[in-house]
Order: sequence, then C-alpha cells, then structure tokens
Amino acid sequence: MVIPREGEGMPRKKIFLSELEGLLPNTWLDNIASNDDGAKEISELFGSNAYFSYPKPIKLIEFLMNMGLGKEGVILDFFSGSSTTAHAVMELNKKDVLEEKNSTTGSEQEGNRKYIMVQLPEPIDEQSEAYGYKTISEIGKERIRRAANQIKEELKDQPEVLEQLDLGFKVFKLDSSNIHTWDTAPEALENNLFRDEVIKEDRTAEDVLYEVLLKYGLDLTYPIEEVTLD
Repeated sequence: MVIPREGEGMPRKKIFLSELEGLLPNTWLDNIASNDDGAKEISELFGSNAYFSYPKPIKLIEFLMNMGLGKEGVILDFFSGSSTTAHAVMELNKKDVLEEKNSTTGSEQEGNRKYIMVQLPEPIDEQSEAYGYKTISEIGKERIRRAANQIKEELKDQPEVLEQLDLGFKVFKLDSSNIHTWDTAPEALENNLFRDEVIKEDRTAEDVLYEVLLKYGLDLTYPIEEVTLD
C-alpha cells in the first residue's frame, strides 16, 4: 500500500512487475488523456497548475460528449470545479464549425452545444496559490472567460467562424424570490393590495425577469432586449 505524503491524494495498492500475471486489462479511457494533460491546460490559462490537484482533461470530456451528446444538446456538470466541461463544450463547438467551413459536403448542423455548470462557492484555502480567488466557483468563471479569449485569439483571422460561436455565459446564484411574498392572512389583505413596491428593494428588474424565465421553464439563453414604453 502506498500512502501519499502529507495526506495529498488517495492511498493506492502497489503491485510489483514480478507479481503480474498476463496482460493488464485495458479500458475505453486508455490513451485518451490524463490528469497531467488537465494540469497543463490549467497552467496555459492561469500560468500555474497548482490551482487544482486533479483537473479533468478537455479531451476526456470531449470524448464523453461525442458518445452521448448531440450537437444541439445540453450538458450538466453538477460538480464543475475548474469548469473543464464548459471549456470542452466551447472547444468542441469550435471544431464543429471549423469542420463545417472546410467540408465540401457540409454537415447537418454546426456545433451548438450548451453547458450548465453547478458549483458551491467553496472557499479557497488561504495557503493555496489560487487564493487570489475567494471561491472555487470564481476560478471556474475566470477559466471560462480565459478559454473564450483564447479561442477568440486563435480565430481572430477567421471572423466568419467566430461569429458562429457563442462564447458568452450567464451566472445565477441561489436566492429567495425577488418579489415580496403575498400574505394570505385576512388582516393583511389591505396591505397586500396597496403595497407600493412589489419588487424587493435590493433587486433589479433583470432579477425579476430571470426569476420568471426560470419559473416558467423558458430558455435562459434567450437574448434580452430592453425596451422603453411611453
């Protein structure tokens, strides 16, 4: 048994070469990518690979998406960490658009996958090199921004390709309703009817808009336009 120093990593069973019998079993994940590749990707974006111990590599996520996600699908990562999945979605969409451009026959549709990243605002250890960011979710958001800028730089001479890619994202945080709760008690009826402010004082019209979209199951990626009426 091998126990990593200072409690980092998981204990592993060590098998010596002389103890092996036959060939080692292979899996469909062999030779796709490793955590070392994931660390290099983090290093390219942030200048350090010390932010995450075992980041997922982009190629692995791309491989899994190609197995079970269509070009118009939505992928949910409920423990998003450094947002590797979001990065992989943008890269895969980019590859699809480039293939479409270079194809003589054309494909049925260009890449238009979407992602939903969910991550608790877990605090960063003050001793960590990443402590410039306060939470893991902040690192994830910054990675999406930097990955998008990386793609923009890569495609700066191909504006027609860049125009087809959606590299933006929206951030939502769990909170109470933006609208004052209706008090059903009879004695409160008059106050409910004549309340001056339906929206809570510290909330915006945009907050209310997205709450309505969420509650009615509408697409949160709809373009939003502000209109002034009379």
